[in-house]
Amino acid sequence: MRNRMDLALYCLDLETNMLSFSRAGNPVFIIKNGELETIKGDRQPIGLHKKMKPFAKREYQLEDEDKLYTLSDGYSD
Repeated sequence: MRNRMDLALYCLDLETNMLSFSRAGNPVFIIKNGELETIKGDRQPIGLHKKMKPFAKREYQLEDEDKLYTLSDGYSD
């Protein structure tokens, strides 16, 4: 059996609205000006995986009215 999980780590600078994040698995969804943007996570889980590599750190400039949505893999798995 493989033990693994998807995970998201977010850091938001409240003064600049700069979002720094890293994701294993599921994407993050941002609604900006009524438009949906999808930012994919790395295609590897936390835990054992065939080809382990460092997770990418991404940055995104949020505006005051942007909405951020993230998912869990808990229910469907």
